Amino acid sequence: MARKDASHGHKPTSGFTLTELLSVLAILAVLVAIFFPLFQQPRSSPNGAVQDGSGKPLPSAVLRFRNPAGHIVATVTADDYGGFRRDSLDALSKNAVDGFGLTRARRRTGAGTLYTFTPLGTHIATFRDTSGNPIAGLAVSVGPDIHTWQWPFHEPFDSVSDNKGIIQVVNTPTGGRFGFQSQDPNYIVERTQVTVGGNTIRYAVTVTAPATITGCLRGEDGRPLRGYKAFATVSPDLNHFDRWYADSLVTGLTGRFRITNLRARTYYVSVAPARGYHALLPAQRVTLASGQTAEVSLRADGADMEQTPDAP
Repeated sequence: MARKDASHGHKPTSGFTLTELLSVLAILAVLVAIFFPLFQQPRSSPNGAVQDGSGKPLPSAVLRFRNPAGHIVATVTADDYGGFRRDSLDALSKNAVDGFGLTRARRRTGAGTLYTFTPLGTHIATFRDTSGNPIAGLAVSVGPDIHTWQWPFHEPFDSVSDNKGIIQVVNTPTGGRFGFQSQDPNYIVERTQVTVGGNTIRYAVTVTAPATITGCLRGEDGRPLRGYKAFATVSPDLNHFDRWYADSLVTGLTGRFRITNLRARTYYVSVAPARGYHALLPAQRVTLASGQTAEVSLRADGADMEQTPDAP
């Protein structure tokens, strides 16, 4: 007799195993956790953007809003496409905005406010004396030139020239120029020539020995006057405060004054009240050379001098 197949008459089983079902449920749970918040909180479109000088968006750029006192009052970070929302910053729109290399200028577009970042570059300053010799180890205070600075204020800093007389500042925007002030009393910055090549700005800085003006203020009777402020200006128009170059308080009973740290040029010297800026005497013209000390004598003959204030 033929042997029957044990499986004859039974249908094959079908369906998912318990392991497969648990795996599918786990994947669904992960997908829900990812996408559910997006449906629950619809994404708002940006109304501001930041870009570089060539117009490319800058993702993750950070904008800092400052109040007039200079304190940071809000920080905004751009998204992956350089966009950001500023609905909550309407009250701050007139405050200063900065970011590393952000220009001061901004413009309105159909999509909102567009901020542009300037490219980063290198500033190289070479310090030489009037004979062209490099000045090594010169301590210098470096800060923004307010007449050319086109991007947010760069904090001043101190630096020292290397053995070739060079100070180099890298990874810095090129939208402005630096100014330099010697911290060494034996030198003063006489002039600076600037050349620009691509993203590199070069400064040829000439330093010289500072000049000095000393003198004495006397009244009509020849006696020294004390407590008045002697000043030097580069303009004969003495009553323009913004043209004043330097001043010094007349000291002691001798009426002597000393105006230091002057460049080699022509100055006009006069005196003013200790707490004012109105010239009381006609100017005396003085021409200085580098390192020179010039002596002047100011006399109040017939001048409408105020009552002599107390000496400091």
